[in-house]
Amino acid sequence: MTSLKVPVIDVHNDNFSELWPSILLALKTSTFIALDTELSGLGSRKSLLNQCVEERYKSICLAARTRSVLSLGIACFKMLPEKGDERRLQSVRTLFLELLQAQKPLILHNGLIDLAFLYQCFYAQLPDKMMNFIADLSEMFPAGIYDTKYASEFETRFTASYLEYAYKKCKHENGKLMDSSSRHLVVEFCRYPAAMSAYVDYRLCSFPDPAAADPGADAPHICERFSAYGWCPNGAKCAQSHNIDLILQEDEKCKEEKKKRRRKRKKAAAADVQVEMDSEPPTKQSAEEPLPCSEMELEETGMTFSVQRHGDEERAAADGPEKTPAAPSGEAAPLLPDSAPRPSSSSSSSSSEGGTHRAGFDAFMTGYIMAYVWMLKKKSSDSSASCCLPDCVNKVYLSGKNVPLQIVKSVFSKSSRAHVQKMRLISSGGS
Repeated sequence: MTSLKVPVIDVHNDNFSELWPSILLALKTSTFIALDTELSGLGSRKSLLNQCVEERYKSICLAARTRSVLSLGIACFKMLPEKGDERRLQSVRTLFLELLQAQKPLILHNGLIDLAFLYQCFYAQLPDKMMNFIADLSEMFPAGIYDTKYASEFETRFTASYLEYAYKKCKHENGKLMDSSSRHLVVEFCRYPAAMSAYVDYRLCSFPDPAAADPGADAPHICERFSAYGWCPNGAKCAQSHNIDLILQEDEKCKEEKKKRRRKRKKAAAADVQVEMDSEPPTKQSAEEPLPCSEMELEETGMTFSVQRHGDEERAAADGPEKTPAAPSGEAAPLLPDSAPRPSSSSSSSSSEGGTHRAGFDAFMTGYIMAYVWMLKKKSSDSSASCCLPDCVNKVYLSGKNVPLQIVKSVFSKSSRAHVQKMRLISSGGS
C-alpha cells in the first residue's frame, strides 16, 4: 500500500498576505471543502449533551460567545477526471466570506460545534433560537453540509465513527480496492514552491508493515473504551493500547470470525431442517404458540444493529463533542475523542500520523473520509456529492441521538437579521 505525505501549510499573520491568493484559488476551484477547528474551550461537557436539543444549542451558543477559535483547518478537495479578488482586507473573517461565496459542499466531522463557532467568530452573532440558526446555515451553504461522523455511522456502518478510526478504516478499505485493481481513491497534492517550504509541515500516513512485526512478541491488549469511542479517561497513562492500526486489525479478525460462525450455523440449520423433514410429517402452528425464531432470522437482524459496548449513556458521553480545546501554556490538553495521544509503546509509523491534534490535518482526514464514501457510492453519471449521497446531505450528527440535526429551513422559521445583512453585503461584493 502506498504511503501519503500530507502537506499541512502553517498560515499565520506574517505570511497571510503572501498565501492569500493561493488560498482563494484553492477555495474557488475545489469540489468540496473540509473544515476543522481547534477551540480555546467548550465549558460544561454535560450541558453540551443535554437531551433537549434546544437546550444543547443554548449551551453551544454560550461556549461560542465566551470562547474562541484558535486554529482553523481547511482542506480543499478537487475531483480530477479519470485518466482572486485582493482588494478586500485580508483576514480570517474575509476568508470565511470567500468560502461562503465559493458555494461548495461543506464537510465536517461531528460538526455542530464547529458550525456554531465558525458562525460566531467569523460571521455574526449567533441567533438565540436554533431554528433561526438552521435557517441561516441552509442559506449560507446552498451546496449542502455533510457530516462524516453521520456518514460513518449510517452510510458505511463502520464499527466506530470517531475521526481517526473512520479515516484509517477508509484508507485500509481503499488499499484493498487498490490491491484488487478495483476502482479506488487516489490523492494528489499540490506541488509547493521552495519559497513556501518553511510553512509546510508534512505528515506521513502509512500502515505498519506486518512483515516487520516481531512474531514472538505478545500483541498488546487493546483498550476497549478507546476502541469503541476514540476516548479514554486514563489518556496516556492507560496501560492498554490506543493504537488505531491494532484496533482495525482486531475488528477485521472479529468480522472474519463472525462470518465463519454464521456459515457454520447456516450449515447446521440446513442439516437440522433436512433431518426433521425426513423423520416427521408437517404439523400446523397453533394460534397460541409463538413462531420459532430461526438462526437465519437472528443473523440478519443482528447485522442491522451495532452492539453498544458500554450502554447508551456512556456512549452519548464518550461520543460527545469531538473538539479539542487548546491547553494553556504549561498544561496538558484535556483528552477528548479523536485527540488522545498514543502510549509510548505504539509503533513509530503510527505516531507520525496520529496522537497530536492539528486542525489542518484533521480537516484533511475529514475530507478523505468524504472522498472515499463519495467514490464508493458514485455512479458515472453523478456530478456532485448530493447526487450520490442524498441520504447524507444537510444531516449533522447529534451525540446521543439516533436522528441527525437536519439543516433545512422550515416554513415557520425566519433567517436572523444579522445573517440577512451579511448576505446582502456578500451579494454586493462588500465585506
